[in-house]
Amino acid sequence: MPWRYSNMLRLLVTAVSMLIVWFLTACQAESTGPDIDSMAGVVADGSTTSEDSGSASELASNTAESAQSTETSDTSGLNGPAMGTTWSVKLAESIGSKTRVELESRIVEELQRINRLVSTWDPKSELSRFNENPSLEPASLDDNTLSILNTAMDVSRLTAGAYDVTIGPVIDAWGFGAAETHQPPTESDLKEAMAATGYKTLTLGKSTVQKKYPATKIDLSSLAKGDAVDRLAALLEAAGYTSFLVEIGGEVRASGHRSDGKPWLVGIEQPDGDVSEGLALTDLAVASSGSYRNYRESNGIRVSHIIDARSGQPISHDLVAVTILQSTTRLADAWATALLVVGNDEAWRIATDNGWAVQLTLKTDDGFEVRRTREFEQLVAGS
Repeated sequence: MPWRYSNMLRLLVTAVSMLIVWFLTACQAESTGPDIDSMAGVVADGSTTSEDSGSASELASNTAESAQSTETSDTSGLNGPAMGTTWSVKLAESIGSKTRVELESRIVEELQRINRLVSTWDPKSELSRFNENPSLEPASLDDNTLSILNTAMDVSRLTAGAYDVTIGPVIDAWGFGAAETHQPPTESDLKEAMAATGYKTLTLGKSTVQKKYPATKIDLSSLAKGDAVDRLAALLEAAGYTSFLVEIGGEVRASGHRSDGKPWLVGIEQPDGDVSEGLALTDLAVASSGSYRNYRESNGIRVSHIIDARSGQPISHDLVAVTILQSTTRLADAWATALLVVGNDEAWRIATDNGWAVQLTLKTDDGFEVRRTREFEQLVAGS
């Protein structure tokens, strides 16, 4: 989400949200709902602004505290703070306390590495240093950063620029950035902000990226959490685990099966808070993006924090949430935001043309309407 909280406040908000979701899930599970392993829904917001976590030392401190409190009994669940939200890993097999501590340490190290590359909150991160450098010469970036950026550029091209990771200055102009304001930008302010944005202002080489304008900046927050989920999945696979569930801020990747041999069940949270349905997932990733919770009122008009990069204007259509499944969480994360930006008709066309499992949530006069592709319906548990 776009509001700039302190690290502590943002983590507190996330923790409260997760507790609410856990409570709702537990209530549903005790009644007629599925036995849900994780949650997907607009609890995880796919905005294009950064929500990175605290410093590496904070992450390390949290890990140390967690390790000290580890019990001697086997456990298959691990979790902690990351990227302004929380991460969790569920393994189908039980592991001993020593293995748990070692695995948790490796996970946190990987998250710290990602943070040092793409965080826009850390002024020393690779991406922050690139953003602050006015040079128009090609700049070398880590393969991980370039891989994320290449995915973002592909999605930008396929949406004719509606999705754009250089849109940060425009988001700032609308008051959803670091300097919060409830006043819409003037025409001249918006024009100035738009001047240095656009995915075509970047040129990607094999190991470099080059700006067209000194003021151009990159924000990979709309797919960085998804990429981090994929990186943790790769870490687990390299460690010999084949069945697990990885989640960061509501972006989820399922591999293999649960310990009972059944698919992992990921709950679908609807706008009214209902989580009575779940997706049965094996070797799939799911991500969501929503705009109906994050907005502000300006002169009686609701202003969304999701910006259409083609116009520089907040989206105003009736599509308010998207949930999508892809082979990787990075793709799911990026496309959840992209489909939300383009609106109902275009999102539906893209989803059906590609045979994607997608749920669109529309705001109506009477509440909300859910629209699902056939591929999505087939994954709903019990369907």
